[in-house]
Amino acid sequence: MLKAKNDKARWNYATWQMKVNLIYDMRKGISDYVDDYSDEQRGEAVLTVLKSARNKDEFRKIIKGLKTPQIGMDSINITDLMTKEQILKYEAIKF
Repeated sequence: MLKAKNDKARWNYATWQMKVNLIYDMRKGISDYVDDYSDEQRGEAVLTVLKSARNKDEFRKIIKGLKTPQIGMDSINITDLMTKEQILKYEAIKF
């Protein structure tokens, strides 16, 4: 996701549900069998996904989808995946 950070065209095909699933899978220890990403890198990837929201409705759907996930999935507090600096960036991009 970090490689796609500045490539807006890549995000045109991702639905809000796909973005929820990406963030869900990026939680610590879930992103890879060998977790070689730092907390800061993980937070940047989450911010990248959130910034890709097309409009305020999609942004809200992503956040709601994380708070009230599908059956069998845990609720996620998005700020738990970010550093303090990244939380400030998140607050700035909220629609």
